[in-house]
Amino acid sequence: MHTFLRDISYTLRQLRRSPGFALTTIVTLTMAIAANVVVFGVLNALLFHPLPVPHAQQLVQIQGMSSNDLTLSYPNYRDIRDRNNTFSDVAIFRFARVGLGVNGVAQPVRGYEASGNYFDMLGVQPLLGRFFHPAEDTKVNGSPVAVVSYSCWHSVAVRRLVSPTTVTSSPWNGSVTPTWGSDRSAAA
Repeated sequence: MHTFLRDISYTLRQLRRSPGFALTTIVTLTMAIAANVVVFGVLNALLFHPLPVPHAQQLVQIQGMSSNDLTLSYPNYRDIRDRNNTFSDVAIFRFARVGLGVNGVAQPVRGYEASGNYFDMLGVQPLLGRFFHPAEDTKVNGSPVAVVSYSCWHSVAVRRLVSPTTVTSSPWNGSVTPTWGSDRSAAA
């Protein structure tokens, strides 16, 4: 222990003699520690904590590979789903820009377009209301159905003072950019 204290004392004396070196050392150590914390946080979230759904270890993601898009088209998804002999279920989703309107004021939010069996496959239940179902997936020009996440509802509710019953009991005032619409109409 005595040797360790002498080493610390010697280190502090050396750093006091050259403040430029001391500052460089402190900044370098700070940046290295911060980088390690960020990398560990990302890896911890992605690798060590599974998705909060039942049987998350059994989920597999399949991506299409084209020059301008990594997602599968809806007709390709239907082919995979109909010819599937390996997986217990197949669903499709992709990111979409959504306009969510509350009390006549619309705001852009990030969202997903998903097949009707998406939530059934994941085995999750809504906090309020209901999810959409596979039967609603096959309707050409059917009524759009939206599932609003808790964080999205909460941010809208805080800004617009909307109660939970308003979300589940009133018609949804929003629009979705139709990216699968032409594929569904042609395939259905």
